[in-house]
Amino acid sequence: MGSGVLFVAQDLAKNTVANCTEMLTWTGEGTPAAVKNHIYHGALPPPAAGAEQYTLAELQGYRPFVIIGTSEILGYHARLSAAVGQFMPAGQLTLHFEMDTPAADAADPAKLDEDTLSIAGRIIQRPDVEAPPFAGLLDLAHDAGYLAIDDLKFHGLFRSNEADHPGEGDFLYWQLVLSWGTP
Repeated sequence: MGSGVLFVAQDLAKNTVANCTEMLTWTGEGTPAAVKNHIYHGALPPPAAGAEQYTLAELQGYRPFVIIGTSEILGYHARLSAAVGQFMPAGQLTLHFEMDTPAADAADPAKLDEDTLSIAGRIIQRPDVEAPPFAGLLDLAHDAGYLAIDDLKFHGLFRSNEADHPGEGDFLYWQLVLSWGTP
């Protein structure tokens, strides 16, 4: 198991994502522990049998999934706090969400957009949070054991095309950028 402030931030993000109520529905899993099998640090596991690229079946087997990475620009920084007398860590993580395009809605871009934005929105924050145990990222953001999210940005929604992603199938993806800690 990894250690250090960078890995710990990613692992807290993994725990936070896994405990979002919508993730149970999105992944089809029954528990947050099982949802964690759909969340990866940095990348998917390598392709099978030492291959250079994933097969379509492998990618479809992983989907839906989330890849958590440290943001390239503001991945980590620390500032000396005069009030506390120590450095306070902060950073940004990028979460890449990817799912197969539902075959029933593949020919209806408006329905795909509505359904997928609804999924992403419920992962971010549940509209029915007043009826626990339903929770999204922002609902969990400052509870013990979860990533202390200070800011969240949504980037997406995108749909693959064969020209840009040959052999990867028809899929949808979006990204969330999470700022954490005390800048």
